[in-house]
Amino acid sequence: MYEITEDTMQTVLTLNGSITIENSAALKKQLGDLDPSQDLIVRCAELEYIDSSGVACLILAYTARSKRGAKVILQSPSEALMRVLEILKFTAFFTIMD
Repeated sequence: MYEITEDTMQTVLTLNGSITIENSAALKKQLGDLDPSQDLIVRCAELEYIDSSGVACLILAYTARSKRGAKVILQSPSEALMRVLEILKFTAFFTIMD
């Protein structure tokens, strides 16, 4: 699932397990409630699976932040996430840190 922590400089989203249609609606709502002017760091080393609804959450976070000059940073992205992003040609939207 996921966990969100915030401070005055950034927001950290930790993803683990699976992000699917069953849990992505809650994630989408929580991401929508966050300050889009702050960078979002997504820790995703423990993410085992993500479907298109989970990717849509990341794209929505990117869109909200890019309008305000903030970034979405994928930290240690899992092989599963990178494979999906590469297939969809979405890797250019994110800053990727190993």
